[in-house]
Amino acid sequence: MDATLVSLAIVLALILCSAFFSGSETALTAASKARMTNLANHGSKRASQVNGLRDQMEKVIGTILLGNAFVNSSIAALTTAALTARLGETAAFYAAGAATIVIFIFGEVLPKTFAINRADRTSLAIAPLILLLVRITYPITHVTQLLCNFILRSFGIRVVKEPGAEERMEELRGAIELHTGAVDEIREHGQMLHSILDLADVPVADIMVHRRNVNMIDADLPAADILAAIVGSPHTRLPLWRGDPDNVIGVLHAKDLLRAVQAAGGKFEGLAIENNVVEWVLGKAKVTDKAAVFDELMGQKS
Repeated sequence: MDATLVSLAIVLALILCSAFFSGSETALTAASKARMTNLANHGSKRASQVNGLRDQMEKVIGTILLGNAFVNSSIAALTTAALTARLGETAAFYAAGAATIVIFIFGEVLPKTFAINRADRTSLAIAPLILLLVRITYPITHVTQLLCNFILRSFGIRVVKEPGAEERMEELRGAIELHTGAVDEIREHGQMLHSILDLADVPVADIMVHRRNVNMIDADLPAADILAAIVGSPHTRLPLWRGDPDNVIGVLHAKDLLRAVQAAGGKFEGLAIENNVVEWVLGKAKVTDKAAVFDELMGQKS
């Protein structure tokens, strides 16, 4: 009886070990990489360990599988030995069934379900121990990985350790889609992020205005007409030209003009429009680089 109780106690400990390995694999795989990176940047040592483990998932998976295989085999062996001692040779079949059920429920499904619902917390909790086990089992897992790579290459299968640029781009798009919900604000933000990824493929004509279509104002117009043009325009900054539309003398901001009108007591007579011209590329100096001005004005459409 004492030997049977000891065997059952060892089996219970092994089941806990099996649950630990199964839950660790799920937690490290499902943990938010963005959140772990943010925590690591704020000085979290465990978050840095999680990121380090995720960067060497081949070794981590090898260690976890090695531990799980050893633990599950030990559970089956001890369960068979304990039941055989009590029930005879015919108990081997029942031992196999009992071990399978126990491992499946308490060693796989239950810990994986727990870990996937608390992936971040679980990964932070188990990171130091998993890192230690990875270092201890490195000789075994390294040789095993070399053997597996050799076998795969023998069949013409290329082993890729790091995803390429295309795979990373698809992963980023998937992450954006994953966090895009039905809420209008979230959906709008998701569309904005997608547009950033597609920016390199957008034609210039879709986002910029040709210089001939830029809303401009003749600086020689009366101040009242200039104010009316500013008020009637959807833009707050409008370029001023004199003599020739290509002769841009500056950019007039609507607020600057309104402040000048207010300072003049609402009178337009004698209002010096050019004193309120501001060029946001070259500073408040007189405009000399017309090309630079038009480069900025091209964005007036947005």
